[in-house]
Amino acid sequence: MSPIKSMDHRLLREAIADTYNDLEEVLYLTRDCMGKLRTFIGDLRRVKTHIDPLVYQETLIASQQYTDLYFQQETNIIHTMNDLGELAPSETLLVMGEDTVCQSRNFLRSYQERTGALVTSTDWQSPSYAHAMRSQAGRQTNTIYATINDYKRDQSWDTYYWEHAFLKEYIDAIIKFPIRPLATSSGMSAFTTIVNYLTMEHASTRPVCIGSSIYYENKLLLQSLFGDRIVQVDESDTDHIISVIKTHNPCFIFFDSMTNAPGLPVPDMTAIIRFLVGYVKQDTFLVVDNTCLSAMFQPLPLFYGRLTKLRLIVFESLLKYHQFGMDRVPGGVIWATGGDTGKLFDYRDHLGTILPDALVQSLPTPNRKLLTARLARYERNASLIASRLEEWIDTHVNHPYTKIVYPGLPNHSMHKENKSLPYHGCYFIVEFKKKKQTVATYKRFISFVLQTAKRQRVDIVAGTSFGLNSTRIYLTALRSRPTIPFVRIAVGTEHRIAIEKVLAVLISSLSHFK
Repeated sequence: MSPIKSMDHRLLREAIADTYNDLEEVLYLTRDCMGKLRTFIGDLRRVKTHIDPLVYQETLIASQQYTDLYFQQETNIIHTMNDLGELAPSETLLVMGEDTVCQSRNFLRSYQERTGALVTSTDWQSPSYAHAMRSQAGRQTNTIYATINDYKRDQSWDTYYWEHAFLKEYIDAIIKFPIRPLATSSGMSAFTTIVNYLTMEHASTRPVCIGSSIYYENKLLLQSLFGDRIVQVDESDTDHIISVIKTHNPCFIFFDSMTNAPGLPVPDMTAIIRFLVGYVKQDTFLVVDNTCLSAMFQPLPLFYGRLTKLRLIVFESLLKYHQFGMDRVPGGVIWATGGDTGKLFDYRDHLGTILPDALVQSLPTPNRKLLTARLARYERNASLIASRLEEWIDTHVNHPYTKIVYPGLPNHSMHKENKSLPYHGCYFIVEFKKKKQTVATYKRFISFVLQTAKRQRVDIVAGTSFGLNSTRIYLTALRSRPTIPFVRIAVGTEHRIAIEKVLAVLISSLSHFK
């Protein structure tokens, strides 16, 4: 890190505050894993007579060793937090905080899954609910009930407890008991579970309305399934969406609450839901992929006090925001309200799309406060970089770029409708001029950015996905026909000084790439 000038003291203080918040996050994740292990040790001792003595002894020792390692991490994190909170801001202090955050995250990425595997190591996928001599239910002995949770492809205590924590933390509703979140093995398995439920329980000849920019794999599945019954709508035109719904009376409606496609159209879900709640006269299912907005979009308050035929089904990938940057566990979640949507539980059962117990134990326990803080960091970083890059494009000539596409910028097609949103996503698009919109150009640009970052010693990576800790650049939708490929930059959770360095790399790349 270059010396920090006196004029940068404000940035230094902000960077240290960011790093302190990062330490709070890794401290929570560390304690979460440690808590799971301590609970497991208690369970292990309770069922000792049902476990092979050698397995019991080795598992107990391993659990205690892991707990000690987490305790060492906790001690180091707390020590660093105390220093950041008490000592005068300095570059040395910031570097110390960065090192602790980095080391803790690397440790967690390695040990979270090991912890999940260890906690479930004595379990059975078909646990016994009764026994003559020795139980075959491991740590869950005496908690298994015949035909209810004695087959973990159907349901398990691990998923049950995680789902209820998700409901408590991430779903805003006055009455929550009718809502049952369902953890699935991936975001795509969540979607296929929903589609099977809809087509098998609510077969209809009515049209199916989809946003033209929904996730391409979901779109391909729907097109293969419903064919010419599909009516596509532009998410940027709310009046047209409402007109199409009035004209075609669709049985199923599919939208992404925030899209990940060229132009990044963002449907005005508040206006659409308010219209649907009062308008539909037959059972109508609205399916919302909430991966990109997560807990920042809460649709249920729009239903309060209304009798309606609208049935809401929401799903999202757990691989993005819900792992706090660890990127270890494939997973998805579904929740729904209205009509017979409770049958989604049966369809997850029949399709075998449940999230396995070891992976559930590898997931962080839901925490709304930390997730909201993390999303706020993405919002700040994405807004800062997108606005600065757009300003550069507007004030320079003879470059290959048209604009920066980000839902939080005034130039976005839905800025008026969505400017009040608390969250506008963590990624933006570098849009090139027509003649430069080629895969070869995009690949050269990505390579140029990485070379520039390497020279300036800034941590930027090329890779898919978003919601991670380091900024990523990616040629999105390269093999996603008919979606047109585009260059997407997904910011990380870099602290205030680090994100300025990322910005400097991108400005330099825009300036010198031809």
